[in-house]
Amino acid sequence: MCRKFYLFLVLVLSATTLTFAQSKKETKKLYANEQKKNEVVNKQVAKKATKEARKEAKKLAKLGYIVPIGKIAMDKQLERAWRMQYELTENGTQKYIVATSNAVAGNQNAAKLQATNMAKLELVGQMESQLAQMIETRVANQEMSPADAETITSMVSTSKTIISGKLGQVIPVVEVYRQLPTGNFESQVSLGYDANEAFKITRDAIRDDLSKKADGLAEKLDQMIN
Repeated sequence: MCRKFYLFLVLVLSATTLTFAQSKKETKKLYANEQKKNEVVNKQVAKKATKEARKEAKKLAKLGYIVPIGKIAMDKQLERAWRMQYELTENGTQKYIVATSNAVAGNQNAAKLQATNMAKLELVGQMESQLAQMIETRVANQEMSPADAETITSMVSTSKTIISGKLGQVIPVVEVYRQLPTGNFESQVSLGYDANEAFKITRDAIRDDLSKKADGLAEKLDQMIN
């Protein structure tokens, strides 16, 4: 009896090991295929970025925009912005968040500063929109209650300025300006930020307050962002 049971146990363990090895192999294969697919997408994006950037640079030049001294050519700046907006990570997720804003002021530096601050808020706004979509999906799948969803969404919305201040070193992607007939200066700024890092900063900025609102809310936010 013991011998039969031993043989049965060996067979079960062997089958389990084989199944696990096959599963692991299939997972690796799927991941490799996904990586290859994302590499192809990124190459296609890079190719199209050059074409789109040249068209956009011509439009801006006709409107009187120029590049500040020391900055790279306008079409190269726009090409980088275009690529960053559509570049994917190895896992197929958005790699960067890119936001653009314009501002008018009495001098070039003041216009640039205002446009930069507004672009930072726009970055947070984009994160808020993406988080809202994640939350809607979780509510639809009954992984989160409507009440919890509303609390998290409201917390992110009211914390935009705080989150914006915590972004730290953003990536300056585009900086162009023009002088208006009034004598004022209009600056256009595009900023980029690592998407994963941006969501972590958003989570950390509101996590403590969420913990005070209700038990488990912070953990639900962690699961969603991770």
